[in-house]
Amino acid sequence: MKKISKEKLHLPKIEGITLRWLINIIGVIVVFFIIVFIISAFAIKNTYYSNVESILNSGASSTAVSYFSANLDVGNTLEQSATEYIDSYSYKEKTTTWIIDNDGKVVVSSSGFAIEKQEMPDYEEALASDSNKSKYIGKISNGEKVMAVCRIIKDSNGDNVGAIRVLSSLEQIDRQVATLTFLVFIGLVIVFALIIFSNLFFIRSIIFPVQEITETTKKISQGDYSVRIEKKYDDEIGNLCDSINTMAEEIDINKLKKSMLEEDTIIDIAELFKVFADSTRVKIINALLLGKLCVGDIATIINTSQSAVSHQLRILKSAKLVKYTKVGKTVYYELSDEHVKTLFNMGKEHINEI
Repeated sequence: MKKISKEKLHLPKIEGITLRWLINIIGVIVVFFIIVFIISAFAIKNTYYSNVESILNSGASSTAVSYFSANLDVGNTLEQSATEYIDSYSYKEKTTTWIIDNDGKVVVSSSGFAIEKQEMPDYEEALASDSNKSKYIGKISNGEKVMAVCRIIKDSNGDNVGAIRVLSSLEQIDRQVATLTFLVFIGLVIVFALIIFSNLFFIRSIIFPVQEITETTKKISQGDYSVRIEKKYDDEIGNLCDSINTMAEEIDINKLKKSMLEEDTIIDIAELFKVFADSTRVKIINALLLGKLCVGDIATIINTSQSAVSHQLRILKSAKLVKYTKVGKTVYYELSDEHVKTLFNMGKEHINEI
């Protein structure tokens, strides 16, 4: 029984099943990872920006507006109230607070620097909004990207007296977001590579047995029914290997059955070999190897009575192993043909080799 050598099997090329798998699975994985990457990047950015907005909202809260209203009611100016508020503000190191008057001018800044009048879209939106509050993400006059929350300050009569605008730079935040997004990308690439390699290993566990099955069936189709497939996995492919091995074995057995002799021929051969089962008959055949002999000569050579020789000669003649010719009244016997000599000599050689 021969098995297909692993060395004869080739690594699967990027074609057939492997190519179809790559087109389908890689396409799906790439689309899935793109979606995951976009969602992750958005979630990271949203988380960081939400934290910044929460801090800004705490600075421009309704409590802060109430603080200014109360101070204005007792006669303090907007600038005085702003200075006191900024001094007590807990996030002043993380944010910049501007106090804006009704003319849109920054009258106090927590940075301590004078702020030139500039466009403040959130301030304009807060003035127009029913909530008196607005958010802005963009660049200020110095080109720095910021997030700003602006809330209108009203006095006890409900009149606008200014606004509080709390800003925080997004430059560092954006760098952190970019770093985390890059790390997510690297992580997804690693996961993608692991999935590809693990699936390549899996696809090869299918391709190699299929190649072996193909090689074996080719040999079977060419008449070599002795080949067998090595069963490596106890699964559907393993069952297929068993089926092909069983088929090859049954075909081989059927082929051997067809090569067997007919029953009548086998019986005739058995009868022929039965003739050689008597030592006297074997002695007679041995004597006749010398040439034609009469009954008396044979009896003398093998040291047996003529009646016994005559009896055995009748059996040999019936089996067509000897023939006779008559010269006058004397009958001479000889071997029928070279086949008898061959049978005798082969038997002798076999005995000598044992």
